[in-house]
Amino acid sequence: MVPLALCLMLAGCGERLRKGLLRAQQVTPLAAIQNIYSMVERDSEAEIIPYCMENNIGFVPFSPIASGFLSGKITPQTQFERNDDVRNWVPQLSRRNIEGNQPIVEMLKDFAAKKNATPAQISLAWMLHKYPNVVPIPGSKNKERIIENLDSANVVLTEEVFRSLEDALNSLKVYGHRGLGGFCHRIARIPHPLRHRDCHTTSPYNTAPRDPNTWSFGVLFSYNKYIR
Repeated sequence: MVPLALCLMLAGCGERLRKGLLRAQQVTPLAAIQNIYSMVERDSEAEIIPYCMENNIGFVPFSPIASGFLSGKITPQTQFERNDDVRNWVPQLSRRNIEGNQPIVEMLKDFAAKKNATPAQISLAWMLHKYPNVVPIPGSKNKERIIENLDSANVVLTEEVFRSLEDALNSLKVYGHRGLGGFCHRIARIPHPLRHRDCHTTSPYNTAPRDPNTWSFGVLFSYNKYIR
């Protein structure tokens, strides 16, 4: 019999999420955890990624380039498609937050120029260097962007360069969160043992309305059933 292996997708961070991981581990060993993580969304560094490393669990960051923001191609004047682009509801991509986070993009451009790379590649190389169990999954419909992201594996950061990058990043303030913002109001309120409150940020740059009754939640997105 093949043991059950779960790949878990989680939303958020903190004590509730950690308890959710413990509960899931009691059911069956986790193979990997998917959660939001990027240079501008680092909450998982506090407990979740260390927990994964201690328990030999892979960590799969989604939106590792912050919905394209860390590529340097999004400006305060960028207009997203109105019908099917979720970035319209991402608080971190409001015009004020994009303006506030420009120093992070400029920092990435400086490092990218020194490494003959792109800002997106530097942001991915940063997390690949930082944690051995991290496998980011940047998404794109564009062939060139896909190839660019794959080539980030060829961007080698020395420990000195990584430390300089980390120090520069830590010195910069991040405005807003990737949370679903107004889109959260469209999520059906269904029971789930791993869901949690607070999918909004209290940042002054966040213009999304705060609804204390709104939930974000995790969902099992892939699993292998027992095979006889």
